[in-house]
Amino acid sequence: MRILSAFDKFKDSFSAQDACALVKEVASDVSSRLEVISCPLTDGGEGFVEILTPKYEGEIIKVPARDSIGREKIVEIGMVSIERLSSSVRTLLDLPPSGKLAVLEMASVCGLSDLQPEQRNPWRTSTIGVGDLLLHAKANEADCILLGIGGSSTNDAGIGALCALGMECVKINGQSIKFPSPDTWSDLSLSGQSDISSMPPIRIACDVDNPLLGEDGATKQFGLQKGLKVNELNNLEASMVRMLDQLKEFFPQAHRLSKMAGAGAAGGIGFGLSLIGDVKLVGWV
Repeated sequence: MRILSAFDKFKDSFSAQDACALVKEVASDVSSRLEVISCPLTDGGEGFVEILTPKYEGEIIKVPARDSIGREKIVEIGMVSIERLSSSVRTLLDLPPSGKLAVLEMASVCGLSDLQPEQRNPWRTSTIGVGDLLLHAKANEADCILLGIGGSSTNDAGIGALCALGMECVKINGQSIKFPSPDTWSDLSLSGQSDISSMPPIRIACDVDNPLLGEDGATKQFGLQKGLKVNELNNLEASMVRMLDQLKEFFPQAHRLSKMAGAGAAGGIGFGLSLIGDVKLVGWV
């Protein structure tokens, strides 16, 4: 008998690969006649790089980056030859016929599961590490980037990532803000003199279609599961609205993009990145 073992991760418990391996181990104990075919799955969260890169015979590279509370760590990114992808995947992602695709995982730097329960607070977490990963992809001459955004701990509209890419975030008194999380926004001023690094096209693996703001938006739909207290929902939402007003001064398309389907996914990272380049959200890979 054949058994198909196809699991996504069990959050804060088993990885997809561990779950599949466990099925294989138990099946072998039950009977030598059981054949287990393992097919670990990923929805864009934990395991995105580790699962997809080997599937397409890509190379995994270890790079330094900052996590969602500013700690330095070493994480993995994948580099895959576009020619190895099926035609349907290339069409879905709107890729060139050849070149290098960088596979990045937001959870590797902004993962909710990497934080202790007492550290989970969207006021104090930042997507700055996502910007670090994007710069590494560019340095490794990626022609396109695929970013999985599941399992995030952030709700900063991608401001941290934009600052890592060169958007200047300073205090009102002119001092630099090294770690721009939402709890710094009341004293933050964006600069029109920013020198934001140009990025290859970015494709974001995303399975929700929420806008950035409102009752269906990032904060009110996903803030609680990231550690936000109920009595802080309106405060963080109001802070996001004020940040959008600042962004509109430099990015005229910001208001329109805040309403696009998926703008509220992973705390708004797709919205933020869409301000500066060719960004598309895709539902599956």
